[in-house]
Amino acid sequence: MKQENQSLDVLPLMKITEVEKNIAESLVKIRSKISKANPLITMIQLYIHKCINLLGNIEASVYGNVKPYENKMLDFTQSLLITTNCDLVGGSLDKDEIKEYLEELEKIFNAAASYVVVAPKDELIKYLKECK
Repeated sequence: MKQENQSLDVLPLMKITEVEKNIAESLVKIRSKISKANPLITMIQLYIHKCINLLGNIEASVYGNVKPYENKMLDFTQSLLITTNCDLVGGSLDKDEIKEYLEELEKIFNAAASYVVVAPKDELIKYLKECK
């Protein structure tokens, strides 16, 4: 019985490392995408994308039934732009690059939500203390 309990304790740890790896990989992909373009143009493109999506389904946007990453997309991108060396002379992202960026953003939000569920509470508290 004790052996079963130990194997159950190891399983969440394996998932945590996998989730952390997914978050790190997504961050690298996102940073590489946005570092190629002008930050102001990138923010404008994402703002337009968000507005078009909200206007495309007004009922869902009024009731708040939008994807979680869409609500924080601009804030998250702005934070990444500040911490990333961006090419100020660069152009804009094309349609495919925006689509790939949004897919990675959705992946990172899903991974972060999984991490909060799977991670031990002590680990989350330690992380919060490090952020302050």
